Amino acid sequence: MTEYPLDRFLTILAAEGIRPGRRDYDRIGLLLQTGGQWTIARLRDTLMALLAKDEDQQEIFLRCFSNVPHG
Repeated sequence: MTEYPLDRFLTILAAEGIRPGRRDYDRIGLLLQTGGQWTIARLRDTLMALLAKDEDQQEIFLRCFSNVPHG
């Protein structure tokens, strides 16, 4: 089974109550195909806008994102 770069992070998010659905995975795939330079900040902000539905989820998202190694 192939592991994708965001699998670990999305699994951590799901364990914290932010469970991406099929549509979210499709949208993540589309956004990663967009042009421009992908920085950690751009990835963080874009994924947070996509996945966090309220301020509580934004806090969870940011905590999880900061605890996952980037690189």
